[in-house]
Amino acid sequence: MKRHRAFIGLWALGLTVVATLMIYFKLRGEPVTATTREPAITPLVFLALALLAFLCEAVDSSLGMGYGTTLTPVLLTAGFHPLSVVPAALLSQLLGGVFAGLLHHNYGNVDLRHSSVHARVMYLLAGSGIVGGILAIRLATWLPEFYVRLYVGILVLAIGVFVWSSPRLGDRFSYRRVLGLGLLAAFNKGMSAGGYGPVVTGGQVLAGVDSKAAVGITTAAEAITCVAALAALYVLGENINWSLAVPLCLGAVTSAPVAVNVVKTLPHHWIQRAIAVGCMLLGTMTLINLAA
Repeated sequence: MKRHRAFIGLWALGLTVVATLMIYFKLRGEPVTATTREPAITPLVFLALALLAFLCEAVDSSLGMGYGTTLTPVLLTAGFHPLSVVPAALLSQLLGGVFAGLLHHNYGNVDLRHSSVHARVMYLLAGSGIVGGILAIRLATWLPEFYVRLYVGILVLAIGVFVWSSPRLGDRFSYRRVLGLGLLAAFNKGMSAGGYGPVVTGGQVLAGVDSKAAVGITTAAEAITCVAALAALYVLGENINWSLAVPLCLGAVTSAPVAVNVVKTLPHHWIQRAIAVGCMLLGTMTLINLAA
């Protein structure tokens, strides 16, 4: 019991830090990117990066959202170049997601055996996420950025409201809804580089998936989409900045036991409420950022 309380306390601290950073950077607008030499990875910077990744992934692996949304603007503002940040963030989310997904399965939060319903949902979301993301990137060059972000903000906010106001959704599951959800979430990701986690996690709850299983499925599905994204970057000739990737990977992987224990310990309706709040927060901050 004491261990569970310690995990929940650490998770609550991480949630507070990540929410604060998220609100700050959403209100601040576009982050200042590096125009000179990137920061040196001293032992102190290494620990700070690992801690940042730990907190962001602890929230992401327990709510299905928040890792890239928080981590990326912090690193860009700290002076790291986007071409260093994106591959390192993807690799750390891949490793953290795989480890957290396995722990979610082992702890009984989700059943990812090959023939299980949860595994099929994961494959559908990951597959549609890869295909839909590629198509959406093409469309993103044709649509005004303002309207894309407006659409994502309203959608994510609406999902949060529906998840909050719908306490009993377990009898509405269908693979058709899940497939549509995956395509919609991938469309958001490709169009705006955000909106994947909240739409996938909140949308699963609305589609009839148990809230704890939805978190585990999203964590694993995002790891698969990270593989595809890293492969695409490799084909394009982009390299991984290992001095940045190593502390991020270390922090992301070590956060998994905290996130999984929190999901295992908290009641289902608490997880559902937390997912709803996360969606509403992200959606609201996106809309406020547009109006600023």
